[in-house]
Amino acid sequence: HTAADKPMIYANGTFTVTLPAAAMSAGRVYHVVNSGTGIVTVDGAGSETINGATPLVLAHQYDAAALHCNGTGWVLI
Repeated sequence: HTAADKPMIYANGTFTVTLPAAAMSAGRVYHVVNSGTGIVTVDGAGSETINGATPLVLAHQYDAAALHCNGTGWVLI
């Protein structure tokens, strides 16, 4: 799955959501919610990070993350 042009992602199942390239997404905010019982992994494009690390795991139902792009990576807000 890709997050391109989908600022709110309700994920149900076990899979990875790959964020779009930070260089093309500066200022954008994405919200990802694990709406099911699977494990949702949120990963930056290529070697891009989330808060300096990758990936982010939403392991429990209703776990959620809001992510802001600073132009070089992603930051939890």
